[in-house]
Amino acid sequence: SAAGNDPSILSLFTEDEVDHVQQVGRRLLLHPGHTLFYEGAVANSFGLLEEGSIEVTVEVDGKPKVIKHLETADTFGELPLIVDGSVGGGKREATLIATEKSRVVIIPYSKFADIMDTFPGPRQKAIRAEMAKMVTRMLYPALVQQGVSKYGLPPRKGGGKKAA
Repeated sequence: SAAGNDPSILSLFTEDEVDHVQQVGRRLLLHPGHTLFYEGAVANSFGLLEEGSIEVTVEVDGKPKVIKHLETADTFGELPLIVDGSVGGGKREATLIATEKSRVVIIPYSKFADIMDTFPGPRQKAIRAEMAKMVTRMLYPALVQQGVSKYGLPPRKGGGKKAA
């Protein structure tokens, strides 16, 4: 069981910008066993775990398999945002279940996109490029280790729509 230590989408922003992103979010208090996201559901938000612990599971042969444990300050749910663009509509890649009393901030993709739109063009472009690198590391870790990712993202199965 790996700790949730993937780089956070919020690591690309200044402290003030992160505060602003958190302000547009909705705070939730989760109790142990509360399911936050379901694998396969439509994705329209991502979140920040402010306090607590969340288990990330995927279905394998009809049974849930724990693939990661999220801890305080970890983000979650940003993959569909980065892959499918600002409007959402992508699918959740995993189910998230609180394993203890936890506090989260849920940020709608649309509000995140509104904040991105306030940045100058070059800054937006730089952030989007870093987000694309994060996706490469998340989806294609073996390729990254082989150095293949420097040639760009491999084509997605199903020819997913491009982000605007």
